[in-house]
Amino acid sequence: MNYFTNVDWVIQRAGYYGINVFVYPLYDGYNGSSWYAQMAGNSSNAIWSYGNFIGNRYKNFTNIVWIGAGDYNEPNAPTTCLWNIMAAGILSADTNHLFTAQAGRPTSASYYNAFITLNSSYGSQFPYVESLGNYQISPVVASFAREPYYEHRNITGTPFTALDCRHFAYWAVFSGDMGHFYGDENQWPFGTGWQAEMWDSGATTITNVIYLMNSRRWWNCVPDSAHTTVISGYGTSGTVYYITCTREASGMTVMAYIPQDQMTPTVDMTKISGSSAGASWYNPRTGATTAIGTYSTTGTRAFTPPDTNDWVLVLDENAPILTATSGGSNLTVISWSLTATNFVLEQNTNLTTTNWIPSNYRITTNGGMESV
Repeated sequence: MNYFTNVDWVIQRAGYYGINVFVYPLYDGYNGSSWYAQMAGNSSNAIWSYGNFIGNRYKNFTNIVWIGAGDYNEPNAPTTCLWNIMAAGILSADTNHLFTAQAGRPTSASYYNAFITLNSSYGSQFPYVESLGNYQISPVVASFAREPYYEHRNITGTPFTALDCRHFAYWAVFSGDMGHFYGDENQWPFGTGWQAEMWDSGATTITNVIYLMNSRRWWNCVPDSAHTTVISGYGTSGTVYYITCTREASGMTVMAYIPQDQMTPTVDMTKISGSSAGASWYNPRTGATTAIGTYSTTGTRAFTPPDTNDWVLVLDENAPILTATSGGSNLTVISWSLTATNFVLEQNTNLTTTNWIPSNYRITTNGGMESV
């Protein structure tokens, strides 16, 4: 049991630092090259029993999500694949945790829909395609960007950069995924000097996605898949030159990610609620916000980024300009300027949502907002 004692300690230590751990009880391996052969060589009863053992051991841990499969599309999924048996064993003892899966790229976790409760996209170089596809699945299952290509990974002749990693993250989140992973090709093998890779520019700038999204009602945002908000200048799907946009369902906020080279989106301003909108540029490299101005929510307006770097155009109703910045590992500090609506900081009673909201609203116990 020394192995599992060490696993226990790692998961508990991660929990101490507020980290959720996505756990593979058994990793199939790329094209079934790892533990899948061991599964195939064992009886159904042995597979189920191992799953039951794992479920019993970790059912009371509070910071795990199960991941099934492992970079492989098992034959006969979703009806009679071996991972159905493994999942059934785990679930016989543990129904406390979310369950996702890793199929082979670019297949989503829904390939294993017999047992998943959390979907995930496994994106191509243009993950907005897979992320939007998951968002549009019915019935709805929440999804996240499980494993975009890593910083420094080389599949095209040119290693992926920090800019590429930001592309993957913003494209995914603005296309309907509720979160994303980041990885570093020079770090995960834990070779000599891996610690220094923790400070690569991809790692140090990717968290700015979190600060931006946590400053808005991200849980209520809808991808602009039909281009009814950014109506022109959004580029071409299937290329790097493609602007993704997300809109808060009631029109409180619109955000559009400009990947590079001063692409100029034209926005239908009537998609923002209220009589005016505060416009700003959010810098994905620094997390800084620069105000552009206040505009009427009538007609259309084109916005040209400050330079050829990546930028996020942010439009908020009734002219507030909220600035999201890092305040430490578990804190987002919000400052704001506004001309019409007073904002207050409020947290719901379940302590799961904290946000600046208009003072004539309040956060409900399920993380929504209601008028007061």
